[in-house]
Amino acid sequence: MSVLAVGLSHRTADVDLLERVAVPAGDVPKVLADLLQCANVSEAVLVSTCNRVEVYAVVDAFHGGLSDVVDVLSRRSGQPAETLYKHLYVHYAAAAVEHLFSVA
Repeated sequence: MSVLAVGLSHRTADVDLLERVAVPAGDVPKVLADLLQCANVSEAVLVSTCNRVEVYAVVDAFHGGLSDVVDVLSRRSGQPAETLYKHLYVHYAAAAVEHLFSVA
């Protein structure tokens, strides 16, 4: 198991896409529940602000975890996964932890 960080920000996506992917506070529990139902995700945290949307997850495998997270964001936002992949940044293991501390 390792930590995976998946996100998009005002630096990687336009405002329209950010608004579609953003998760209002009232929807956070549902999105987290959806993430925790994924085969490769055992823990998850969601950060959604006006400038970024990030998921930090403990995953069993990099590719499976990434696919699971992107699928949840895609379903929730109504945006095709292919569109999201073009704008995402992804960090894994120590790099995910470093990224978390750099934005905290």
